[in-house]
Amino acid sequence: MDIHEAKKVISTVPNEQLSKLDAALERYKRFAGIYTAVEWTCELAADRAAFPHLLSFTDGMPVLSDERCVEFMSRVSGLPPYLCAAWNEIDFHCDSEE
Repeated sequence: MDIHEAKKVISTVPNEQLSKLDAALERYKRFAGIYTAVEWTCELAADRAAFPHLLSFTDGMPVLSDERCVEFMSRVSGLPPYLCAAWNEIDFHCDSEE
């Protein structure tokens, strides 16, 4: 999915689902070790126990995958993978523009 398609998909999503998508992506970032937050330690441990197949490290650094991110987001949010993929794409482009 490219950024234009992602924006088109997300433009039709209600705010309640946008909040779920954002929370799921932030949760994936903690899960994958992109960043840490002490207040989420219990959730992190539970997620890593529930989804070990979606977690990968090389030399102590997280190995990120759009496919694993989308699967994780969909599983924890209950939202369809295509919405999760669109949100991930938009987040990637926003991060790269900063």
